[in-house]
Amino acid sequence: MAKDEKKADKAKAVPAASKPAAPAHSNAAPSSKPAGLTLQQKAALIGGAIILAIVLGVLLLPTPAESANEGAFSNYLYNNSKNGILVDARGASSADVRQQIMQCGVNYISSPFYTNGSSKELLAYFCDDSGCLSSDYRFGVSNSTPVISNTSVPFSQALYAMKDRAYIHVHAGPEGKDFIYHPTYMEVIIGPKSNSDYCRLRAVSG
Repeated sequence: MAKDEKKADKAKAVPAASKPAAPAHSNAAPSSKPAGLTLQQKAALIGGAIILAIVLGVLLLPTPAESANEGAFSNYLYNNSKNGILVDARGASSADVRQQIMQCGVNYISSPFYTNGSSKELLAYFCDDSGCLSSDYRFGVSNSTPVISNTSVPFSQALYAMKDRAYIHVHAGPEGKDFIYHPTYMEVIIGPKSNSDYCRLRAVSG
């Protein structure tokens, strides 16, 4: 009797292993594809996309200051008899970008704005990491050929030569804005996806 009682006491002292609860089952058949969006969710997504498009559009529109600068530069370019083109390939990310920058400068020089009866004096500098070379054009002068300098000058000197001119500064930069206007000059930014074909000035009709 004593031995049986001790065995019973030991059995009570050992807790029984608890069984994990059986997973609940649903009587509904499993769905073969995810549930579609509700009308409210679709409307919310469309509304969000419209708002995003409006915000991006506003951000990309020129500010009043930029529009004013564009007008100021256009007038200064037209009325100033001395123009300049600063072709700045310093720090170009690739040979292709460098070539696009150089071609952009050439396109501006050969634009109808200068070649169709213009009487402008145009000073162009072509710069890379080793220095700048200049070409001086006298449009409207018969039998005039550009005066090309073979003497390299630092970029700071080329930039200083533009101080009294309405000039275009073509340079490498990130994608985003192609043109940035200032009252006396315009920046043309060339990136890996840029196309130098847009680097032209239209002829001004009488």
